[in-house]
Amino acid sequence: MHRVLVLGAGKIGALISGLLAESGSYQVELADVDGAAAEAVVRAHGASHLSAFALDATNVSALARRLAEHPVEAVISSLPYYCNVGVAEAARAAGATYEDGWRLFVYQAAASYALFWGQPPSDASVARAIEEGGCAA
Repeated sequence: MHRVLVLGAGKIGALISGLLAESGSYQVELADVDGAAAEAVVRAHGASHLSAFALDATNVSALARRLAEHPVEAVISSLPYYCNVGVAEAARAAGATYEDGWRLFVYQAAASYALFWGQPPSDASVARAIEEGGCAA
């Protein structure tokens, strides 16, 4: 089972964490500055592979400490874009894969493009879309 940390328990974080946990292939930790909000998401999904805790991910040292004490394979940020640089750096330092909402959107758009046009977009155009989104790390 893959271990994943999702940051942000708003609408996007709730959706991502729930889908991953309910798939049965992921052990998902959901963190939010408001621990009660993260706990509410866990209760709403009722998935056994989903747990919650309070964490201010803008405090990069606290995030790095959490990742050192509770290693994960991937960190998914559903935080505002201006938080993502520190999160990406902490994930990289911990040896975890990093994704954020913009990157996930671009990959989904690329998959839709392939379905519509019968071929995937070029790797260069996907990379350019990620870079131009301002979320590249």
